[in-house]
Amino acid sequence: MIWSHAVGPRGTVTGLEYSQEYADLAQQAWKEGGFDNIGVHVGDAFFSSLPKLADVSEPYDIIFIDADKTGYPGYLRQILAMSAPGAARRLLRAGGIIATDNALRQGLVADDSADNPNRHAGYSDANSFDHKAVAAVREYNKAAAENARLETFMCPLWDGLSLARLVD
Repeated sequence: MIWSHAVGPRGTVTGLEYSQEYADLAQQAWKEGGFDNIGVHVGDAFFSSLPKLADVSEPYDIIFIDADKTGYPGYLRQILAMSAPGAARRLLRAGGIIATDNALRQGLVADDSADNPNRHAGYSDANSFDHKAVAAVREYNKAAAENARLETFMCPLWDGLSLARLVD
């Protein structure tokens, strides 16, 4: 709903949601709040929802990623592939932003050693935090930073926010 306010009545917000239950709850809230410029695709983002967006008539200005962390590297590859320079249809316009939430995972992406107090915070034991998620977010950050098509900025507040501008 915040994105709806940001783009205004002539803009469009498209959400991708894995859970039909959560999508239904969101749609009900949008209806009750009078938001008519928001839509949602339900299903696995990598295999279902993102490919459906290949036929957009106008590319998106912003893509916000806040999903399963192990999927982040694949989402980046898919977004870039669907936003090829010179393509008749692009998912993200040239100059568009990919904003990625949880880019530091409480600092664990930068330091997942036992010295990081957040390694223990919120987890039942020292070895229970999701090593795969931390490794995947680290891979995403590295891929975004090293990609010549992107200008990246990391905002290191709490869980971190990565901003990448598509330059082509």
